[in-house]
Amino acid sequence: MKKIVAYFAHPLASDPPGNIEKAKVICRKIAEKYPNITPVSPLLAFSFCREPEDRELAMFFCRTLLPKCDELWMTGDWRKSKGCIEEMTLAISLGMPISEYKDGKVHHLTEKLRQGWDVVDIKREEENTKLWGVVEVVKQHIAFCCGYSRC
Repeated sequence: MKKIVAYFAHPLASDPPGNIEKAKVICRKIAEKYPNITPVSPLLAFSFCREPEDRELAMFFCRTLLPKCDELWMTGDWRKSKGCIEEMTLAISLGMPISEYKDGKVHHLTEKLRQGWDVVDIKREEENTKLWGVVEVVKQHIAFCCGYSRC
């Protein structure tokens, strides 16, 4: 089984203490359920940064750490987070695999993003639901970097 270092993007600004605690729980669950995944959480690694005073410094650290990982996993309410979208945009430009970890399951987003979807439409076998909300900045980035005209 291949070992993977996965960077976990999770919102912070809306509730720093609560979101740091959520990141701890998510990383613990991942470590227990997926022994081949090494979870890397910038919320935990850079919890010494103050929000909002050190936001730019924290994002600099995130932009430095993300390329050293194998994959990006989106967690929490990432669609509403400017920082998470910035991390996703960087991962797209690096050609990294991108997934969403939600409700204890991993949903792969990479191919949908490469196809230039402005709506992430993942058909979950057990739920058959749509996940909405890949924001405009990601669409524009895909169109610019990947050359897809559907954006």
